[in-house]
Amino acid sequence: MKILIINSYPEDSAEKLQRYVESISAFSQYVILRDSEIHAGIDLDGISACVLTGSPKMITEGEYSPDYVDFLCTTSLPILGICYGHQLLAIAWNGEVKSGERIQRVFLENPLVVTIRQPHPLFAGLAERIEVDEDHREYVVPPERGGGSFSVLAHSPSCEVEAIAHHSKPQYGTQFHLERSGGTGRRILGNFCRLAAAEEKRLSS
Repeated sequence: MKILIINSYPEDSAEKLQRYVESISAFSQYVILRDSEIHAGIDLDGISACVLTGSPKMITEGEYSPDYVDFLCTTSLPILGICYGHQLLAIAWNGEVKSGERIQRVFLENPLVVTIRQPHPLFAGLAERIEVDEDHREYVVPPERGGGSFSVLAHSPSCEVEAIAHHSKPQYGTQFHLERSGGTGRRILGNFCRLAAAEEKRLSS
């Protein structure tokens, strides 16, 4: 199994990217491409799934590549989008992203409590309420108000849409930073890798 990490961080953010590498390498091989390299026709032979990183870029200010969004609209690969990546998935799925006050909760100091709204394999083995790391200004609007072909899996007091799942594809997003959320984050990432492996097996059978 090999995961493509799609990196949306600036060049000087190696430490943040390293968190993803450390988390993913515990479950899978990986390769890294910058989001500027991604487009709908890209050859991803040998890639089992994609993880989309966070970013300081602002979607509401148009700071994203249309080619990247086209890829997200058309690919059937399993995807896990985190923070900025989660918001980009919502855009690709005809949802809406808005900007608000900055929410910053550090996992080791003052974690955010997120409530899982419905059972889902992405959260297998976790309690109904989990503690996570969160840092964002923009947020996904619930689909009943903003549209979009996705379901809301989790919410928190500060954000109505903490996790999403596409209606028909094995693609998911979390507003919180699971790569900075200790054992909880590792559990979610491991669950995603199992979902991706199951999808790969289904397609090859």
